[in-house]
Amino acid sequence: MVRYTGTMKGIAVWMVVALLSIPPGHSYGNTSPKVGVLPFSDLDSREMDLKIPALLQQELSEQEGLEVIPLEVTFKTLERVRPEALWRVDGEEGILLSYRDERVVELLAPLSVDFIVYGDLSRFGKTIRINIYMVGKGGRGPRAFAVEGKEEELPPRLASVAGEIASSIASQWALEEAEEYIRAYRGGLYTYEVALDLLAGLFNRWGSLPIGSLYLSLLLERKGERMEEVLRVGRRLMDLYSPQREEETRLLLSLGIDPFHIVAEIYESKGDLEEAIEVRKRAIEMVVFGRKRHIDALGRDLYRLGLEAEERDPEMAERYYREALKYLPPPSELYRKVQERLNP
Repeated sequence: MVRYTGTMKGIAVWMVVALLSIPPGHSYGNTSPKVGVLPFSDLDSREMDLKIPALLQQELSEQEGLEVIPLEVTFKTLERVRPEALWRVDGEEGILLSYRDERVVELLAPLSVDFIVYGDLSRFGKTIRINIYMVGKGGRGPRAFAVEGKEEELPPRLASVAGEIASSIASQWALEEAEEYIRAYRGGLYTYEVALDLLAGLFNRWGSLPIGSLYLSLLLERKGERMEEVLRVGRRLMDLYSPQREEETRLLLSLGIDPFHIVAEIYESKGDLEEAIEVRKRAIEMVVFGRKRHIDALGRDLYRLGLEAEERDPEMAERYYREALKYLPPPSELYRKVQERLNP
């Protein structure tokens, strides 16, 4: 006999609330991510808790862009196809197992979902600590979230964390969609224009750096034809980039993309050296990769500005030359040329 935390009447009420709260699925691309919430493990009573996941399922179902299956459906599916996910086989019947991430990932297929949310809870006096995890297809995750407070404080806090989970799911799902579009293009299923339009749609909606990086990488294949679009997307990625998010830096490195360098090069090709210098100075402050390239380019751009300013404003030209010397390595040919301009 399976034991539950709380009365059966209370569970039924939570189930009904969860079932009635599910809105029609919102789609981006062709589909919406499907999410299942598992019963939680009560670590103190070693019983199955349905109240907290039912409340979390209700909050997730109110988030735009998610299709959340009812907790009742999740429970019945697991009971039918994977009972070992809920109970010990060789131990006392009815005691919930501690979830292992690799086993949870195996439940994605039988539940027909793209993401699973699961967790556990424990009590410290009147305070309840809830650990929430989210895993998805493709081996990404798990992402961890935590909620803590007295029982009456939990609903608004669960609502807040549901927003964080939904945002994480949406960005991961959209990234997988973007990767699929590029694979379809490489495989000849999509034309370049179709793949580009699909990526543009994802980026315009979600505006994440990973999706934008894939979009930019495809734009760069025909950079000459789409210079203004490359410039626009590159500048947007500059604003999105944060060196504190190491995974974003790793992604840019894996794609061989430095949006600061790409944008600066376009300004340099247009002769807009002041804009290029502004971009490269910003890159030196922020970017942890390609720093030397930006420093060298800064010296060259300042030298070019000095040459342009010599006839109309010799004092300004001298300021440009002296600033250029801060960035150019002393042994270089360009460093010597700058010195000759300052000391003819």
